[in-house]
Amino acid sequence: MLFAWLAFGPLGQGQAHVWRERLHDLQWQWLPRQSTADTIAIVDIDDGSLANVGRWPWSRDTVANLVETLFIRYQAAVVGLDILFPEASNQPASDIRLGQLARQYPLVFAQVFDQDAANPGRGFGQLLAAQPCPSGMAMPTAQGWLGVSPALAHPPRAGHITPLIDADGNIRRALPLIAYQQQCYPSLALAVFDALSSLPANTGNWQYRSGQLQHAGSGLTLPLQTDGSVRLHFADSFAPQYPAASVLNGTLPQELLQNRVILIGSSAAGLGDLVSTPVASRLAGVQIHASMLDMLLQQNTPQRPRWAIALALAATFALCWLLLPGGSRRHPRRLLLLALAANLGWLLLVWWYWQRGIDLPAMPMLACLMLLLPLRNTWQSIAAQLAEQRLFRQFSAYLPREVLLQLVESGADPRQLKAQRHNISVMFADIHGFTPIAEQLSPEQLAQLLNIVMDYLAQHIQQQQGTLDKFIGDAIMAFWGAPQANDRHADAAIACALAIRQHLPQLHAELAAHGLPAVTFSIGINSGPAAVGNMGSRQRRAYTAVGDTVNLAARLQERSRELGEDILLGEATCRQLHDVVLRSHGRQQLRGRQQAIQVASPL
Repeated sequence: MLFAWLAFGPLGQGQAHVWRERLHDLQWQWLPRQSTADTIAIVDIDDGSLANVGRWPWSRDTVANLVETLFIRYQAAVVGLDILFPEASNQPASDIRLGQLARQYPLVFAQVFDQDAANPGRGFGQLLAAQPCPSGMAMPTAQGWLGVSPALAHPPRAGHITPLIDADGNIRRALPLIAYQQQCYPSLALAVFDALSSLPANTGNWQYRSGQLQHAGSGLTLPLQTDGSVRLHFADSFAPQYPAASVLNGTLPQELLQNRVILIGSSAAGLGDLVSTPVASRLAGVQIHASMLDMLLQQNTPQRPRWAIALALAATFALCWLLLPGGSRRHPRRLLLLALAANLGWLLLVWWYWQRGIDLPAMPMLACLMLLLPLRNTWQSIAAQLAEQRLFRQFSAYLPREVLLQLVESGADPRQLKAQRHNISVMFADIHGFTPIAEQLSPEQLAQLLNIVMDYLAQHIQQQQGTLDKFIGDAIMAFWGAPQANDRHADAAIACALAIRQHLPQLHAELAAHGLPAVTFSIGINSGPAAVGNMGSRQRRAYTAVGDTVNLAARLQERSRELGEDILLGEATCRQLHDVVLRSHGRQQLRGRQQAIQVASPL
């Protein structure tokens, strides 16, 4: 919903609106644009013209000469003045002459409106070309105006040149109509188009039709935004600009202006009519009116119907769900490739529709990718660290840290390890004579003894990279060779058993310090295939090993006491050992076994 609002919702004129418009600018600049229609030209009061003719303001006679030359010598179709004449000059005859030219030729004057609510009702000069407002259209409202001087004898045509500047200082939109006191006034571009169509200026020439402003005479349209403005579709090249001085002195070739719509404006640095747009940082303001007029003449502005917005929202929601943390469990690389492919496909669709006159929004998808992909990666990194910490807490009791690290780096999760066949070595270690010891101790002392002894055994198991399977009363079970494969699992198991034997004096000293009796162990080790993985009920599962190899190790531990040995090894373990001296006990019949097996003890 946030992306939907940021992409299409009302944002006022704040920074969110500016950034959305800038993203839209990128889309319109990236997509192909047509050149300005060759029927439009600019007569430019540039710095060279000011140097040749004289500084501004020029006399009304000079302006009248310029207009008359355009109509008589250059046979202009229509002339629009992007120049304000709110006051009478000091030469009344020149004012009358300029006003008569407006009644003799299709000449359009300029007027401007003030939209500042702090200055209601303030105006100067005459407002011209009022017409009924189109019904159903959101209409920008003016509070004041600067019109045309009455000294010009009420010229019939005028258009407003009110700028619409965004918060970042750029002009992206224009107001085709503006309302003042229940009447509507066309922009300079619309008034020029009316004159080109030979329609009277004070009738309702423009109608609102399904989000578009339609010309009553020609049926041509302008796509409107919800606030009644038009987003300017700047052409690939602007209307050509010719110096006003070359028109006045007749040196400009006639064919450059003949039968064209002429707009008179200024690019001179000192006249303050340079504006900033997304495509040019210093553009003559008259080009804004030329752009809107070009949109009308060429009808090349892509439309953005409601279904295009709905399609963009659906695609953006789908991509956002895919990229949101927890929205998809795909592998990060595959997810990135999928997101990039989706955006590339969307851009191709945007380009395809643009060629057919549909403005399909591209930026919401790109913004979703740019914003949510780093967020997802950050979230996944944090989640992975938290999961790793939980994993270590859960499994560090019976898996060495090094083994856990190897599992995590390999992408394996001990919680998801299914039972699989592994070749392992299994060790059972039991406290010898535990029952008599238990009779001599209180329950609290017995618990303390078991904690000390089991901690001692667990330390040696983990030092040899073994997996601590479980505590079984006064016994402990461990194995080597799973979950990480180890070709020398038998050597690791016997090394652990020998370390337990070797460090018994340290254990006895610790027990004595707590007033507890010394203990010895009987250990059985066997090697072979076993099923290793998470097993148990749905409510409770454990990582363990099962199979005949495990059972035989338990029986060897029992038999070691009967043979008076602290460590007893099965035949399969003996065959896999390296550099270990053994004492054979021959073939032994173990409890529950039908066949006797060869057993031995390390010296």
